[in-house]
Amino acid sequence: MKKLYLSLIIFIFSLIIYAFFVPYENWSSQSVQESMKRGDDIVKHLEEYKKKNGFYPINLQDLGKKIFSNIPAPIAGDKTWQYQQELSGKSFNLRVGTKNLEDGHILMRDHRYWIHDTQ
Repeated sequence: MKKLYLSLIIFIFSLIIYAFFVPYENWSSQSVQESMKRGDDIVKHLEEYKKKNGFYPINLQDLGKKIFSNIPAPIAGDKTWQYQQELSGKSFNLRVGTKNLEDGHILMRDHRYWIHDTQ
């Protein structure tokens, strides 16, 4: 009987540890739409930056320092942005971060439009 209780306690403890340390990635339609809305706001500021400087910033921190004081985080994926300047500042790629590449979700935008691929 003691072994059963011990096993049950270990199992419950394992679930609690899992819940706290394994990141939950929310890919609901609502979180994707809200993240795209927040990303569109960032893109608006990226375009302003390019208009003033002739190129897109190297990273989002540069954008924050000069134009955008508080960059809104996405609520989808792992709740981070991944940004990359491309073609010597003529283009960029903004995507929602994910820690679990196997789940098949990609949400990214370049200077033209959003791509949401659920593979």
